[in-house]
Amino acid sequence: FVTCMLLLAIVLVWASVRHTLQNGMMPIALPDALAGMPAAKSSAEALPSARVGMFLQIGNPHLWTDMLGCVSSVADAYADVGVHISFVDGKVPNSTKLEIEKSVLALSRRISLHTLTVQNLGADVGQFLLQLEQTERKGLRYDYILKMHSKTNREWRNLALQSLCGTKWQVRSVIKNFLQHPQLDLIAPIGT
Repeated sequence: FVTCMLLLAIVLVWASVRHTLQNGMMPIALPDALAGMPAAKSSAEALPSARVGMFLQIGNPHLWTDMLGCVSSVADAYADVGVHISFVDGKVPNSTKLEIEKSVLALSRRISLHTLTVQNLGADVGQFLLQLEQTERKGLRYDYILKMHSKTNREWRNLALQSLCGTKWQVRSVIKNFLQHPQLDLIAPIGT
């Protein structure tokens, strides 16, 4: 029940953010609604340039390697990426934060990195809302956003990472679905 409520909260936050960004209607597409949609075919296929914002909440730094793969896939798919990482105060040592920051910046010179250390209030959704507030204060704007957190449950984490950002092709496919279906406001990880 708690997992279902948390997923519902994430979906509502995503939908609210997307609605706010677009000031449009707010239909939500979950994985079943995506069945049969075409995927991106090749790197030569023309997709418009997009400014992508990644919002990562790191509660468990031991899972960073999985998250870094996601960042790498997005950076490979789109050059202009804003990476926002929040850390829970007291859970991630400063030396680990520095290693995480260096690993992100080593992926591409076109990544802009923004970090935030927060109190553990509201779990990953609370961190995400604080990241959005910081983004607004800095005047940053994105065409698409991706929210991920260091979910301890391996199966859930792997499903989320693989279905949304497992490869650069998967990232491009997600963006292409938004472009081909303007009524979409949200794509959730498969199996959630």
